[in-house]
Amino acid sequence: MHPRWTGGCFNGPPRGFSGAPPGAWFGHHGGHPFDPFHNSPVQPDAHPGVSCDGCKRPMVGVRHKCTVCPNYDLCSGCKGQGIHGHHAMHDIQPPFGRYPSQSTTPAPPSNGGVDMGYVHHGVLCDGCRGNVHGIRYKCVTCLDYDLCMTCKQQGTHSCHQMTEIFPPGHRGHGSFQPPPHHHHLPHYPFPSVQAATGPTQTFHGNQSFRGQGQTPPPSSRDGELSTAKWAPLQQGVPFNRCPLSTAETEYQDVIQRMNSTGGGAWTSKVLQICRIENHRMFRVYRSCKDEMEREHGPGFQNERILWHGTSADVLGNIYRGGFNRSYCGKNATAYGDGVYFATSLSYSASSTYSPPDSNGQKYIFQCRVLTGHFAQGQSGLKEPPMRTAELRYDSVVDNTSNPTMFVIFKDMQVYPEYVITLAA
Repeated sequence: MHPRWTGGCFNGPPRGFSGAPPGAWFGHHGGHPFDPFHNSPVQPDAHPGVSCDGCKRPMVGVRHKCTVCPNYDLCSGCKGQGIHGHHAMHDIQPPFGRYPSQSTTPAPPSNGGVDMGYVHHGVLCDGCRGNVHGIRYKCVTCLDYDLCMTCKQQGTHSCHQMTEIFPPGHRGHGSFQPPPHHHHLPHYPFPSVQAATGPTQTFHGNQSFRGQGQTPPPSSRDGELSTAKWAPLQQGVPFNRCPLSTAETEYQDVIQRMNSTGGGAWTSKVLQICRIENHRMFRVYRSCKDEMEREHGPGFQNERILWHGTSADVLGNIYRGGFNRSYCGKNATAYGDGVYFATSLSYSASSTYSPPDSNGQKYIFQCRVLTGHFAQGQSGLKEPPMRTAELRYDSVVDNTSNPTMFVIFKDMQVYPEYVITLAA
């Protein structure tokens, strides 16, 4: 045991800093304020500020970091028990004695042997905001930070150690390779928009219309939310808004769900259905879902597909960053100060919640919502009530016996999968 400097960075990830004086370990730069806690003994093979998400104990020995979830780590004991076995993990040795000049990350290899056409779907480079082709570099310290090969070679984010993630089938440098059956962010060869039946139609934002001649992968309506059909993002644009063809199975699935949830009268008024493709929002939602599934165990219904009506002036905000509880109270707060979602489309389609715009059009979101364990809501709630001595409920409802309205208090618990434009 050796006395080490211990403290916390105000700007970095929400974890402590331990080791040599500030700035020496993993290249912490002096531009961030740093708060020394105390001079304390640290176990030489410990990972300072990191705890196991399985047993909740401080991380000692080999740290197994999930290559998919933004911030999920396991100790060797929990990994050996098969916890979080649905995602691939990357092994990280204890950091003491490793300074920036001694980084274990190998120099970027030449492109020889690396499939530069492979796209890591659902991942954006945090340097250039473009898609990540070929090798993906994932920060082992930050909660959710990835770089493409170009930004890595330019020295971006050199203050932290990066791990390499290669395309499937590549053998190089002993780094992690995502398996072909990786279910979280599956890879399908995505044909170009021009390969469809007609030229690209461009709308406001970043949108692309895919013609009827394209054969999509199976629909994810009754399964996992998938990014398999998502188009690459244009640089500097955070989302795609993809109009669906009426002939697509995905379009018909949404219509069917409208019919089955009290919205049959509105199906004849559908003007357009668009899929919302926001990679960063998807990753945050998926991470939250993984954590909820781990907490609640197998077979529990954590996710529901619900409706949310809104006005035209906030559409762009939802496309870019999801739902914001700061706007709660605009229509109702009878069950708490959160974001409201209905089981019935006809409820969300009422003019109270989706007022027509100047063109006589209304807007409804079909959303995936992590409702988890729910309790009875009431006016004035800022968060769900306690379920146990340590855990809160995940959401509240209007009626626990037969809920028709769910209220969530964490923005990461919802993903707006489709936006439906209706004639008023």
